[in-house]
Amino acid sequence: MQPQRILRYLAIGLRAWKAAASMCRYNLLVDDFSRFSDKRNSLGMKASDDGSMRYLTVSEDTIFFAPQRLSYFYETVPCVSERASGYNAIAFTIKAPQDASITLEMQTADDCTSELYNSTWRYVMNFTGEEQRIVAPMSSFQGARTNGIAAFNWATWETNTTDFVWELGDIELICGAVP
Repeated sequence: MQPQRILRYLAIGLRAWKAAASMCRYNLLVDDFSRFSDKRNSLGMKASDDGSMRYLTVSEDTIFFAPQRLSYFYETVPCVSERASGYNAIAFTIKAPQDASITLEMQTADDCTSELYNSTWRYVMNFTGEEQRIVAPMSSFQGARTNGIAAFNWATWETNTTDFVWELGDIELICGAVP
């Protein structure tokens, strides 16, 4: 192999190593609900419900709520590129009725300079009635453009009970832990 070609490959490898080194090292806390009364999340971005919950309160790092069928809760994030940042999943703690399901929406764009957002959804099911930690890989949102992640929405609360108080807490973006 020619020395020039070897140097070029070494330079490419060094750039790739530097890019990987600039990626995330820790999970990113999106919301611990300490700023819920300001309708802001831990990143200082807008976060709230749509105002249609039958019951909603916050205590320490958790919100407690009783949703109506079409109620939703949203979290905005500064535009995140999965490839550039290394954040490849969203995680949250939830307590939901046994056998309930929800729809989790991710709003994305082609990249962080675009203002045209698309929505992709995935179902979260098989709740146990106890507190659970859910990790949803970005790749599980079929058709999502993960170079411009802007927001998440929790909605479409499917359950056979109406008297259950749901709980949601500690929302974070996961750093490279999910294939």
